[in-house]
Amino acid sequence: MRSPKRWPVSAAAWVLLFCASPLPAGVRVLYQVEAAEEISQKTGKPILAIAGTTDCVYCRKMAAELENNDQLEPLASQYVVLKMDTAGSEFPAWSARYECKAGGVPKVYVVRADGKQLLGEAGAPQDMDNFLKHYLQDAGKILEPKELADLEKAARNAQKAMKRKAWADAIEIVAAEPGKGSYAEAAVTLENLAGELVEKGRIALKDAEKKLASKDKFDGALALIEAQRQFEGLAAANELFAAAVAKHNEDAEVAGLIAQAELFANARKLETQRKWPEALEAFQELAAKHADSPGAAQAAKHIADLEKRISVASGKAASAKKGSENAAAPAGADEKRALSFLKMARQFEKKDPAKARAYCEKAAKAAPDSPTAKEAAELLKSLPK
Repeated sequence: MRSPKRWPVSAAAWVLLFCASPLPAGVRVLYQVEAAEEISQKTGKPILAIAGTTDCVYCRKMAAELENNDQLEPLASQYVVLKMDTAGSEFPAWSARYECKAGGVPKVYVVRADGKQLLGEAGAPQDMDNFLKHYLQDAGKILEPKELADLEKAARNAQKAMKRKAWADAIEIVAAEPGKGSYAEAAVTLENLAGELVEKGRIALKDAEKKLASKDKFDGALALIEAQRQFEGLAAANELFAAAVAKHNEDAEVAGLIAQAELFANARKLETQRKWPEALEAFQELAAKHADSPGAAQAAKHIADLEKRISVASGKAASAKKGSENAAAPAGADEKRALSFLKMARQFEKKDPAKARAYCEKAAKAAPDSPTAKEAAELLKSLPK
């Protein structure tokens, strides 16, 4: 039987060989603990370590079987195979960390990629096929090369998002749970980032509740709702916010503020997306449903600003090219704006005729020749002066 070939390369070189480049065919036995551990951590593959003396026939036989038996290759390739000399310089540190239940050689160890020991016994397995299958059950998910590459990319992107404090982007990545069940370094990184994000959600919740307990109760309700939506992709964080919202909804005053905050958050999202007519309508809905409320007062500022923006945008577009296809778009926008004003007028028709009259006039001015303007004129006639 041929002697196993030693590979005099550094741990970093082994990692590059096994992880950055296409894997060589078959299984390669390693002889350096550092190299085996680095590859195990990076790939999530468990270490199968064989420790023995230089004259141990069974040690050599076991290593050779793992390296050369083509039938075992699909299973053996899911391990990082390490061979050690019990008289060598690396074994004392290894044996101090990992226990072997019996004396003699070969001493056989299986160590998961996260460092948890799954096996430590003396004697070569009699049925290697079933032995390898058995310990893979507790070794975590072993990723294919493309899966591992995708996972590492996801981890890098999530870390970049965290540095930018783009929590929503980071949450989208980690909530997808790529690599779930794997002990690969990238999977562990994503799991840790998920924990960090849950903690940030906890801090955001604490800040929102602090505001709710102050005189700025609407700001607190809004902070609560917006934080809930920001962190809802994480199950653990979502549970925290759901429980908090349910608790605060038991207070009638706060429940009303939360309802306003939900409408306000929807409107502000549309405004951020530059969907100005839709945002205007959403803010107007808030003002109509919760008149004379903190939410309505906040909405009024946005309504005034959006009306100005829409008016300026419509004016610029209308003067661009009359009769062209481009000129048709502002007319549609004006019609939509007029319809929004008409809806508001109808909402205020009974409880505040003065406001309804003001919105009818705005609808007629927004799109004078439109059917909406005609409806507004009819409604205006029916309103008491």
